[in-house]
Amino acid sequence: MGFILEDGKRAEFFFGSIFYVVALLFVTSFLSILNESLAVLLLMIFYALIPLGIVSWYLKLTSKSLSEVKNLENSIKFPKEMDDILDSEEIFKPIEE
Repeated sequence: MGFILEDGKRAEFFFGSIFYVVALLFVTSFLSILNESLAVLLLMIFYALIPLGIVSWYLKLTSKSLSEVKNLENSIKFPKEMDDILDSEEIFKPIEE
């Protein structure tokens, strides 16, 4: 979505996600040399706290984007004669030149 819609924030999210997965693999490879309590703490941070932070940020970004779209839709005014044009016979009339 970041590339298709040219949305910089979503592109940042994509690359941040890749970085996070690489960091996760790096941290979990060293857990065996750490003591048990530190390993559990790192697992909680990397498997619970960081993903929850990322999810909350992304949901906030998506909510903001949706509200901007709704505001844009509400600001567009269509002429009254176009309200139900797909339900009327107007759609089948030939175009007059």
